[in-house]
Amino acid sequence: MKITSTKAVRAWRKKYRKYYLKGIKKYANQNPGYNNRIIIGVEEYRKAVKAYPKNKKCQLCGKISRKERLCLDHCHATSRFRGWICRLCNTGLGYFGDTVKSLNLAIKYLERFDDAGNE
Repeated sequence: MKITSTKAVRAWRKKYRKYYLKGIKKYANQNPGYNNRIIIGVEEYRKAVKAYPKNKKCQLCGKISRKERLCLDHCHATSRFRGWICRLCNTGLGYFGDTVKSLNLAIKYLERFDDAGNE
């Protein structure tokens, strides 16, 4: 039986807390980095919260995120806060490995084609 509603999931976790925590621990042991959920320091986080754009405008693409909250973007190597970006931009950066080199390769690839899709 698959539990899908948030309320039901929370109730199951509360009732079976011991087993839930055991499963999380097992998952964390099998997936290095899972335990490292603290991505930035407390002071850095406070600065980030103060910098949250009131208009919910993505600091990468410039679009206003009306339905979703913006994502806290940070450098994975240094844990330094970079800005608040929309989910799509955050996912896109992740797919490109958060590297300038891979993004530049994607730009060069796109520049090979004109607006009509011709080389």
